[in-house]
Amino acid sequence: MVLQNAIRCVRSGHSSCRKFKTWKMRHPREYQSLKEKAEKSPKSVYIPNPKTISIDGQKFDVDGGIKSLDPPCLGFAFTSGKHPYTCLNCQGQLPNLKNLMRKRTKATYADGMPRVGMKGFRSDYAKHGEELKAFKLSEKAKKEISETSSSLMNLVNKPKSWSDLLLESCLKGVSQSNPVQVTVLRNLVSKLKSKNNTKYVDIIKDLSALHKNRLGLKNYALLADIFGLPSGTTASKQVKSIRLEPGFNIDAIERAISQYEGLPVIECSDEARALRFIEPRLDKNGSLELIGQCWNPNVDTWDNQVLKVPKVDYEKGDVDEFSALKRLVEQLINSDSLAKSVSLHNFTALCSTEKPDVAHCMWPTPNSGYKATHLLKFLEKLRWLSFYNQNGSPRHKPLALIGFSTDSAGFSLHASVINDSHRAPC
Repeated sequence: MVLQNAIRCVRSGHSSCRKFKTWKMRHPREYQSLKEKAEKSPKSVYIPNPKTISIDGQKFDVDGGIKSLDPPCLGFAFTSGKHPYTCLNCQGQLPNLKNLMRKRTKATYADGMPRVGMKGFRSDYAKHGEELKAFKLSEKAKKEISETSSSLMNLVNKPKSWSDLLLESCLKGVSQSNPVQVTVLRNLVSKLKSKNNTKYVDIIKDLSALHKNRLGLKNYALLADIFGLPSGTTASKQVKSIRLEPGFNIDAIERAISQYEGLPVIECSDEARALRFIEPRLDKNGSLELIGQCWNPNVDTWDNQVLKVPKVDYEKGDVDEFSALKRLVEQLINSDSLAKSVSLHNFTALCSTEKPDVAHCMWPTPNSGYKATHLLKFLEKLRWLSFYNQNGSPRHKPLALIGFSTDSAGFSLHASVINDSHRAPC
């Protein structure tokens, strides 16, 4: 708290926090909050009102005056004193006026760095002509970018030039002065920016599909206009999207059998971060379910891991559906059952780079308790699904699953040791 221009810190051991400079260093968060609050809550405002006033027989031309907001202007002025034509509250804002004028004349940044537009710099602190100077620098930078873009438009390479560049790249490696990669990009940009670029529509659609998969549909929709990419609908139509259900996806396993055609396949897994919240979704039958809760790592229990929307239970204090859902979420938070990561599994062919990966499983992993024994149980279930149908009959063309791969060396080694120790001796 501040008392008579002195600070008295209520925290123990902060007896030195009596000066604002010391308090600011020891309380950076409070200082930043106070600073942001002060910037958003001005105490005075400048009112332009050119007039000629007379003080003690002398005439002065003024452009306007400061009106106090906190405390508010009293609405009437005194006819005598040091500052006539001003109420007491507006007169109290004189230190703010002097502080503003001092910052306008003495505030400096590094040489050559415009202050206007920099984070934390208020535009009303700018000197006369400083905003105009910043605007001219901005226009100059735009002009330089435009000239660079025009030079890309004029790039034309003949087949002989391309062959020479590629040969030089193969013989001497990547050139530092004129790398072939930069030349390819310049040529592509010049073609895309030309008026007759209809033959490059598929390339633009492929780029949009890659960005959509990386950013997600919502973020892509926000950034598509900035980068001049097609809409989210066009990006979604460019690539095939397959719905992946939590747990084993039998359709994905059957698609992998048809795609790999008997080639040896390994199972790969990795974890991705989750946002730790409950999200509703519709299952294959159109029923509403909730995902986001940690699953039991034992694969035998996965048939009962789906979380349904809770019903109203008046005995537990539920008033309506919202309070029932709130009770469920609070239970999950208190028991640390919101998943912070999701395990993703896919098949990868060992003998062909033309066969794309097939994702076949996704499940929210527990925050603790996931062991190598659970991974072996998962692989045992997956191997069974690769050779047998769900009804237990052998598949006519099984999936040639020969191993697994994970990014955790200790986890996979532990599973291998357990697997070898359970084998019968020859």
